[in-house]
Amino acid sequence: MRATTAFSRLLRLHGVRVRAVRFEPQRVVVTVALRRRHLQCPDCAYRAKGRFDTRPVHSVWRHLDLGVWRLEVAATKRV
Repeated sequence: MRATTAFSRLLRLHGVRVRAVRFEPQRVVVTVALRRRHLQCPDCAYRAKGRFDTRPVHSVWRHLDLGVWRLEVAATKRV
């Protein structure tokens, strides 16, 4: 089984796909990307292609630790 498939099943993040997994001495970094091109409002389900903020921003979230390793989920918002 691939590491990306294993972490996709382990994290169960809806609406994103695991692109890469990087193992470092003190942490594991899982890079994710949105599955859709169109964004959807969680309240009314309205779909839109555009958005107000179009800057590419790199974000990192800390997930639950994997034993002694720190697990981080990283994503880059693209235009």
